[in-house]
Amino acid sequence: MCQLSLGHYFLHAGLNAADVWHDTTAFGEALLTLQRRYGFDGILVNLPGRDPRWRDALAETGRRGPDQVLIWRNGTETIVPPDDNPRVRRADGGAIGSPAVAAVSPDRCFYVEPHGQFGA
Repeated sequence: MCQLSLGHYFLHAGLNAADVWHDTTAFGEALLTLQRRYGFDGILVNLPGRDPRWRDALAETGRRGPDQVLIWRNGTETIVPPDDNPRVRRADGGAIGSPAVAAVSPDRCFYVEPHGQFGA
């Protein structure tokens, strides 16, 4: 087995990078395609499953240079480079901030993937 970078999946699996990142089935196809191509004896699943209705949350898609841009109904956008992990930004292009340490209540924390559909 080998853990390939997500950028490698995006470039070499023959699938749309945004689909590989957001769609569980497309990610599984990318894993299997490259496992077979390289003759690995297994696969390492290194992304969580995604909501199968993720496309329902999209307002529009487009391109900015080589990057695919997903604009969500909540006003954020995901920049999907052809060879690297996607990044979530506010609609004005600014980074989505992290809370101050003093504002965090550990007993109320749950993990939200910072570069998934909803950012932070």
